[in-house]
Amino acid sequence: MNSGIHLGYAWLLGDAAGFDLSGRRAVAIAGVAADLDGIAIVLGRDAFDKYHHVVFHNLIFVAAITLSVFILFPKRPRLVLFCALAGLLHLGLDFVGSHWDLPLLRPFSSGSVNLTDYVPAWFVIYLLQGIGTVLMFVLMFRIFLKKGRSFFEVFTSKGDRLIMNFLTLPWRHRCRECGKRAFYRCGDCGACLCSHHRKAARGWRLLCERCLAKDGGLRQPAKERLTDEETS
Repeated sequence: MNSGIHLGYAWLLGDAAGFDLSGRRAVAIAGVAADLDGIAIVLGRDAFDKYHHVVFHNLIFVAAITLSVFILFPKRPRLVLFCALAGLLHLGLDFVGSHWDLPLLRPFSSGSVNLTDYVPAWFVIYLLQGIGTVLMFVLMFRIFLKKGRSFFEVFTSKGDRLIMNFLTLPWRHRCRECGKRAFYRCGDCGACLCSHHRKAARGWRLLCERCLAKDGGLRQPAKERLTDEETS
């Protein structure tokens, strides 16, 4: 399976465990890390075929990832456990959803496992991989509806909030300025805004015209904003 599927399932695992944002990010990264051996593609297709699903797709790398997480989060043993599970999940997904050989005991053994040794390759590549992909999106959509977040938070929580607002606000809110469907919220006052009345600011921030004029496009400390409001 491709890296996006691995990232998605690992993020789902972290969410199911009830971790905070940093924990969900750690589990997601642990779950996709094995695909780093795909960087071999920069050396050409032959290098990719030789090293991808070989160098890091084994139990030793899962152990190394687990140890790394333990060093970074020594007081969060549950997070360490789920990062280890995410690493194992990566290997499991590749076993049931790809036709690659997986040398699980490398470098201690040159042996490998491959589901296509037992079932037709088309069954793995098209059916199992297709079912796995659809299931991932169904579970993600459930989290989207229930919790209002997506796996984009792994990269940027502000960007994820922007995307979530764009997809959900039009169904429930109207622009404060003109009454059209709202797609955004002001980053300062929280007002709902349409595409015409939202103004871009720094750091994925969107402001209404009033807040933008108030702070000159730059966020003021909360204490300063409070003082301005009290004196107005």
